Amino acid sequence: MAVTARLTTAGAAVGFGQGSLAGDHQNLRSLLKVVGPTLYGYLFGLGCSVGVPALPFLFATAVSLSATALVLASPSHVWDPPPQPPAARDAGGGGGSGSGDLAAGSGGAGGSGRGGGS
Repeated sequence: MAVTARLTTAGAAVGFGQGSLAGDHQNLRSLLKVVGPTLYGYLFGLGCSVGVPALPFLFATAVSLSATALVLASPSHVWDPPPQPPAARDAGGGGGSGSGDLAAGSGGAGGSGRGGGS
């Protein structure tokens, strides 16, 4: 889930819509659900024919170690949160100009926005 959240945040920072990113993410997952078992089945068959039935597991280990090396070798600025545009900072601040105006003009008892009934 953290990867998906990071992907959405980074994509939004460069102008991609969340729906577009979610659709692409699901397309990739669907593709991997078809290609993955096929690849691992092929690797198992190949491994059995050469006397190494653990070949799919060795392949998964190599992919995992490669991904870890890629993350560790990447520059640190890649992992910094993307800067937010000024409009997003003002809207998400929890006390921006819009929310204060609504509370002041609510007219209810205690500013709750409901009628001041008895």
